[in-house]
Amino acid sequence: MERFCSLKGGYHCRPTRLQVASHGIKVVEAVRKSDVDAMQRFMDMGLSPNPCNNFGESIVHMVCRRGDHRLLDVLTNAGASMQVTDDFGRTPLHDACWTPKPFFKIVEAVLKADRRLINITDCRGSLPLAYVNKNHWSEWIEFLESVKDVFWPIRDISRDGDEPKPELVCVKPHTNSVPLPRVSTSLQLVRLISMGKVSLKDAENIPLEERGDYSIDGQRSISTAKPQVGCGAQDISTQAPSRIISTSNDTSNRLSSHGVVNFQPAAL
Repeated sequence: MERFCSLKGGYHCRPTRLQVASHGIKVVEAVRKSDVDAMQRFMDMGLSPNPCNNFGESIVHMVCRRGDHRLLDVLTNAGASMQVTDDFGRTPLHDACWTPKPFFKIVEAVLKADRRLINITDCRGSLPLAYVNKNHWSEWIEFLESVKDVFWPIRDISRDGDEPKPELVCVKPHTNSVPLPRVSTSLQLVRLISMGKVSLKDAENIPLEERGDYSIDGQRSISTAKPQVGCGAQDISTQAPSRIISTSNDTSNRLSSHGVVNFQPAAL
Protein backbone atom coordinates (compact mmCIF):
# COMPACT_ATOMS: atom_id res chain seq x y z
CA MET A 1 0.00 0.00 0.00
CA GLU A 2 1.27 3.47 -0.88
CA ARG A 3 2.19 5.69 2.04
CA PHE A 4 2.31 9.46 2.32
CA CYS A 5 3.34 11.34 5.46
CA SER A 6 0.60 13.66 6.66
CA LEU A 7 3.03 16.19 8.14
CA LYS A 8 4.73 16.83 4.80
CA GLY A 9 1.66 18.02 2.92
CA GLY A 10 -1.59 19.93 3.08
CA TYR A 11 -3.18 17.62 5.62
CA HIS A 12 -1.10 19.38 8.26
CA CYS A 13 -2.05 22.95 9.12
CA ARG A 14 -1.25 24.93 12.23
CA PRO A 15 -4.32 25.70 14.35
CA THR A 16 -5.96 29.10 14.04
CA ARG A 17 -6.98 31.29 16.92
CA LEU A 18 -10.60 30.52 16.12
CA GLN A 19 -10.00 26.77 16.36
CA VAL A 20 -8.17 27.13 19.67
CA ALA A 21 -10.75 29.57 21.06
CA SER A 22 -13.48 27.05 20.16
CA HIS A 23 -11.73 24.23 22.04
CA GLY A 24 -13.00 25.01 25.53
CA ILE A 25 -13.93 22.80 28.44
CA LYS A 26 -17.65 23.03 27.67
CA VAL A 27 -17.13 21.82 24.11
CA VAL A 28 -14.99 18.91 25.33
CA GLU A 29 -17.64 18.20 27.95
CA ALA A 30 -20.32 18.03 25.25
CA VAL A 31 -18.28 15.33 23.51
CA ARG A 32 -17.76 13.35 26.69
CA LYS A 33 -21.50 13.53 27.44
CA SER A 34 -22.44 12.87 23.80
CA ASP A 35 -24.57 16.03 24.01
CA VAL A 36 -25.77 16.48 20.44
CA ASP A 37 -28.03 19.43 21.30
CA ALA A 38 -25.20 21.39 22.97
CA MET A 39 -22.80 20.72 20.10
CA GLN A 40 -25.38 21.89 17.56
CA ARG A 41 -25.90 25.07 19.58
CA PHE A 42 -22.13 25.65 19.72
CA MET A 43 -21.99 25.37 15.94
CA ASP A 44 -24.98 27.69 15.55
CA MET A 45 -23.22 30.27 17.74
CA GLY A 46 -20.25 30.48 15.35
CA LEU A 47 -17.66 28.22 16.95
CA SER A 48 -15.23 26.54 14.59
CA PRO A 49 -16.48 23.20 13.22
CA ASN A 50 -12.87 22.01 13.73
CA PRO A 51 -12.07 22.99 17.34
CA CYS A 52 -8.60 21.93 18.50
CA ASN A 53 -5.91 22.86 20.99
CA ASN A 54 -2.50 24.33 20.13
CA PHE A 55 -1.20 20.86 19.25
CA GLY A 56 -3.94 20.02 16.79
CA GLU A 57 -5.67 17.57 19.14
CA SER A 58 -9.16 18.11 17.87
CA ILE A 59 -12.79 17.51 18.71
CA VAL A 60 -13.16 15.68 15.40
CA HIS A 61 -10.36 13.27 16.42
CA MET A 62 -11.98 12.81 19.82
CA VAL A 63 -15.44 12.11 18.35
CA CYS A 64 -13.98 9.55 15.94
CA ARG A 65 -12.08 7.82 18.73
CA ARG A 66 -15.27 7.61 20.77
CA GLY A 67 -17.27 6.31 17.79
CA ASP A 68 -19.96 8.96 18.22
CA HIS A 69 -21.54 9.20 14.77
CA ARG A 70 -24.30 11.58 15.91
CA LEU A 71 -21.77 14.18 17.05
CA LEU A 72 -19.74 13.61 13.89
CA ASP A 73 -22.87 14.33 11.85
CA VAL A 74 -23.32 17.65 13.68
CA LEU A 75 -19.70 18.66 13.01
CA THR A 76 -19.68 17.60 9.34
CA ASN A 77 -23.03 19.32 8.72
CA ALA A 78 -21.42 22.47 10.13
CA GLY A 79 -18.58 22.07 7.62
CA ALA A 80 -15.92 20.21 9.63
CA SER A 81 -12.99 18.91 7.58
CA MET A 82 -11.64 15.38 7.93
CA GLN A 83 -8.44 16.42 6.15
CA VAL A 84 -6.67 17.47 9.34
CA THR A 85 -3.94 16.13 11.62
CA ASP A 86 -2.69 16.59 15.14
CA ASP A 87 1.01 17.31 15.62
CA PHE A 88 1.76 13.57 15.70
CA GLY A 89 0.40 13.41 12.17
CA ARG A 90 -2.71 11.44 13.07
CA THR A 91 -5.78 12.04 10.93
CA PRO A 92 -9.37 11.38 12.08
CA LEU A 93 -9.11 8.00 10.35
CA HIS A 94 -6.24 7.02 12.65
CA ASP A 95 -8.51 7.72 15.61
CA ALA A 96 -11.47 5.98 13.98
CA CYS A 97 -9.30 2.86 13.80
CA TRP A 98 -7.96 3.33 17.33
CA THR A 99 -11.10 2.34 19.24
CA PRO A 100 -12.04 -0.23 21.91
CA LYS A 101 -14.42 -1.80 19.40
CA PRO A 102 -15.04 -1.14 15.69
CA PHE A 103 -17.26 1.81 14.82
CA PHE A 104 -17.64 1.26 11.09
CA LYS A 105 -20.28 3.96 10.69
CA ILE A 106 -17.61 6.49 11.72
CA VAL A 107 -14.97 4.88 9.49
CA GLU A 108 -17.28 4.98 6.49
CA ALA A 109 -18.17 8.63 7.12
CA VAL A 110 -14.48 9.60 7.26
CA LEU A 111 -13.68 7.63 4.11
CA LYS A 112 -16.57 9.30 2.29
CA ALA A 113 -14.92 12.63 3.08
CA ASP A 114 -11.52 11.45 1.80
CA ARG A 115 -10.93 7.82 0.87
CA ARG A 116 -7.19 8.47 0.44
CA LEU A 117 -6.80 8.96 4.19
CA ILE A 118 -6.17 5.22 4.30
CA ASN A 119 -2.79 5.95 2.63
CA ILE A 120 -1.78 8.75 5.01
CA THR A 121 0.76 7.98 7.74
CA ASP A 122 1.47 9.61 11.08
CA CYS A 123 4.89 10.87 12.18
CA ARG A 124 6.06 7.29 12.84
CA GLY A 125 5.06 6.05 9.42
CA SER A 126 2.00 4.18 10.71
CA LEU A 127 -1.08 3.92 8.50
CA PRO A 128 -4.53 4.16 10.11
CA LEU A 129 -5.06 0.40 9.81
CA ALA A 130 -1.98 -0.14 11.98
CA TYR A 131 -4.03 1.21 14.87
CA VAL A 132 -6.67 -1.51 14.62
CA ASN A 133 -6.74 -3.87 17.59
CA LYS A 134 -5.60 -7.33 16.51
CA ASN A 135 -8.65 -8.87 18.19
CA HIS A 136 -10.85 -7.02 15.68
CA TRP A 137 -9.00 -7.91 12.49
CA SER A 138 -11.63 -10.39 11.28
CA GLU A 139 -14.40 -7.77 11.62
CA TRP A 140 -12.28 -5.19 9.82
CA ILE A 141 -11.50 -7.58 6.97
CA GLU A 142 -15.21 -8.24 6.54
CA PHE A 143 -15.97 -4.50 6.57
CA LEU A 144 -13.23 -3.62 4.08
CA GLU A 145 -14.38 -6.38 1.75
CA SER A 146 -17.91 -4.96 1.85
CA VAL A 147 -16.84 -1.40 0.89
CA LYS A 148 -13.82 -2.02 -1.34
CA ASP A 149 -15.76 -1.53 -4.58
CA VAL A 150 -17.15 1.76 -3.28
CA PHE A 151 -13.91 3.33 -2.11
CA TRP A 152 -11.24 1.42 -4.05
CA PRO A 153 -12.73 0.04 -7.29
CA ILE A 154 -10.50 -1.98 -9.57
CA ARG A 155 -8.47 0.36 -11.76
CA ASP A 156 -7.53 -0.43 -15.35
CA ILE A 157 -3.90 0.70 -15.24
CA SER A 158 -3.37 0.06 -18.96
CA ARG A 159 -6.17 2.49 -19.72
CA ASP A 160 -6.17 4.92 -16.78
CA GLY A 161 -2.58 4.66 -15.57
CA ASP A 162 -1.49 4.58 -11.95
CA GLU A 163 -3.65 6.37 -9.43
CA PRO A 164 -2.29 9.86 -8.77
CA LYS A 165 -1.08 10.92 -5.36
CA PRO A 166 -3.67 12.32 -2.95
CA GLU A 167 -4.28 15.94 -3.86
CA LEU A 168 -3.23 17.37 -0.49
CA VAL A 169 0.06 15.46 -0.53
CA CYS A 170 1.10 17.68 -3.42
CA VAL A 171 0.71 20.97 -1.54
CA LYS A 172 2.79 22.47 1.24
CA PRO A 173 1.88 22.16 4.93
CA HIS A 174 -0.07 25.06 6.47
CA THR A 175 -1.80 25.99 3.20
CA ASN A 176 -5.11 24.09 3.39
CA SER A 177 -7.43 26.12 5.59
CA VAL A 178 -10.26 24.51 7.53
CA PRO A 179 -13.78 25.80 6.85
CA LEU A 180 -15.00 28.85 8.72
CA PRO A 181 -18.31 28.88 10.61
CA ARG A 182 -21.37 30.09 8.75
CA VAL A 183 -22.07 32.90 11.21
CA SER A 184 -19.81 35.72 12.38
CA THR A 185 -18.95 35.72 16.09
CA SER A 186 -16.06 37.53 17.74
CA LEU A 187 -13.13 35.48 18.95
CA GLN A 188 -13.65 36.77 22.46
CA LEU A 189 -17.28 35.62 22.52
CA VAL A 190 -16.32 32.26 21.01
CA ARG A 191 -13.75 31.76 23.76
CA LEU A 192 -16.19 32.75 26.50
CA ILE A 193 -18.86 30.39 25.16
CA SER A 194 -16.53 27.41 24.71
CA MET A 195 -15.16 27.88 28.24
CA GLY A 196 -18.61 28.29 29.77
CA LYS A 197 -17.94 31.86 30.91
CA VAL A 198 -21.00 32.85 28.88
CA SER A 199 -23.76 30.25 28.86
CA LEU A 200 -25.29 29.12 25.62
CA LYS A 201 -28.62 30.54 26.74
CA ASP A 202 -27.12 33.98 27.40
CA ALA A 203 -25.09 33.89 24.18
CA GLU A 204 -28.17 33.07 22.13
CA ASN A 205 -29.85 36.19 23.56
CA ILE A 206 -27.13 38.45 22.11
CA PRO A 207 -28.49 40.00 18.90
CA LEU A 208 -26.99 38.39 15.81
CA GLU A 209 -25.71 41.73 14.50
CA GLU A 210 -23.77 42.31 17.75
CA ARG A 211 -22.01 38.94 17.98
CA GLY A 212 -19.33 39.73 15.41
CA ASP A 213 -18.08 42.74 17.41
CA TYR A 214 -18.81 41.43 20.90
CA SER A 215 -16.20 42.40 23.49
CA ILE A 216 -16.33 42.58 27.28
CA ASP A 217 -13.66 45.30 27.43
CA GLY A 218 -15.26 47.65 24.92
CA GLN A 219 -12.56 47.12 22.30
CA ARG A 220 -13.41 45.87 18.83
CA SER A 221 -12.83 42.15 18.62
CA ILE A 222 -11.82 40.12 15.59
CA SER A 223 -14.70 38.59 13.66
CA THR A 224 -14.47 34.91 12.77
CA ALA A 225 -16.25 34.80 9.41
CA LYS A 226 -14.29 36.89 6.93
CA PRO A 227 -13.01 35.77 3.51
CA GLN A 228 -9.54 34.29 3.97
CA VAL A 229 -7.30 32.04 1.95
CA GLY A 230 -4.97 29.40 3.34
CA CYS A 231 -3.85 28.73 6.89
CA GLY A 232 -1.54 31.70 6.91
CA ALA A 233 -4.37 34.07 6.06
CA GLN A 234 -6.83 32.50 8.45
CA ASP A 235 -4.25 32.01 11.20
CA ILE A 236 -4.23 35.25 13.14
CA SER A 237 -2.47 33.56 16.02
CA THR A 238 1.15 33.18 16.83
CA GLN A 239 2.58 29.83 15.87
CA ALA A 240 1.68 27.07 18.29
CA PRO A 241 4.43 26.10 20.75
CA SER A 242 6.60 23.26 19.63
CA ARG A 243 6.46 19.86 21.27
CA ILE A 244 9.05 17.13 21.15
CA ILE A 245 7.79 14.07 19.30
CA SER A 246 9.62 10.81 19.84
CA THR A 247 10.01 8.62 16.79
CA SER A 248 11.32 5.64 18.72
CA ASN A 249 9.13 2.58 19.07
CA ASP A 250 8.50 2.99 22.79
CA THR A 251 5.22 2.14 24.46
CA SER A 252 4.96 5.21 26.68
CA ASN A 253 1.62 6.83 27.25
CA ARG A 254 0.77 10.11 25.62
CA LEU A 255 -0.77 12.83 27.76
CA SER A 256 -3.56 14.57 25.88
CA SER A 257 -6.12 17.18 26.87
CA HIS A 258 -8.66 14.50 25.93
CA GLY A 259 -7.22 11.98 28.38
CA VAL A 260 -4.20 9.69 28.76
CA VAL A 261 -3.98 7.36 25.83
CA ASN A 262 -1.40 4.85 24.70
CA PHE A 263 0.20 6.09 21.53
CA GLN A 264 1.65 2.76 20.37
CA PRO A 265 -0.35 1.41 17.41
CA ALA A 266 -0.97 -2.29 17.05
CA ALA A 267 1.62 -4.10 14.99
CA LEU A 268 0.43 -5.53 11.70
